[in-house]
Amino acid sequence: MAAGSVVARATGFARSAVVAAALGTIGPTADGYAVGNALPTIVYMLLLGGALNAVFVPELVRAAKEHADGERRTPTGSSPSASSPCWPSPRPRCGRRPRSSTRTRTTAAGRPP
Repeated sequence: MAAGSVVARATGFARSAVVAAALGTIGPTADGYAVGNALPTIVYMLLLGGALNAVFVPELVRAAKEHADGERRTPTGSSPSASSPCWPSPRPRCGRRPRSSTRTRTTAAGRPP
């Protein structure tokens, strides 16, 4: 990891030295290159910063307010588990009301749960 970082820094310095030797450091050519190199980065950062402030930050604040421990919750408010049929699924079913029935539910042994 460290060796890769050193190589990347060295080749970046060599690239800058070659560009400076080819275009010079002062003049309209060097200025045009600097603007052409920096402008897309500036526009990208402005758009990305706006998207983060508009979408990610409000969602992060809402999640922090709703869940003090930061744990994900299902629509019923319980934590997702492997046995839960409603997390994750394309159509959550855990928010539905149980069917009304006059029969009492019993376990396999015939006793109420």
